[in-house]
Amino acid sequence: MSLLNAPKARLLELMKLRASIFKTTFNPENVRTGARVLRKQLRGEAIKNYYYPSKQLPKPSVLNKIFPDLHTVDPKEFARLQKVANQRRKGKGPPKKLKGMFQGRGI
Repeated sequence: MSLLNAPKARLLELMKLRASIFKTTFNPENVRTGARVLRKQLRGEAIKNYYYPSKQLPKPSVLNKIFPDLHTVDPKEFARLQKVANQRRKGKGPPKKLKGMFQGRGI
């Protein structure tokens, strides 16, 4: 007797036995169970480590407020100030703030 001629009940019994031997789920109706999603490794810890570094040093501006004698320099702020100074020399920097007549009017 071949598998093609076997009765459906016998094939279901064989599938159940196979599922118990290989430790897989027995699902003869092919209902969605979400088992594929649940088998995947959880990603929460990797995402937490990527977005939230556990030990972060304070910014140099904060260090300067806490320790005024330390005189730390923020490299990003220093580069920004140099860029603004270069642009001002070329005449392309931000305009100076108005003083005098327009000071209190909010214009």
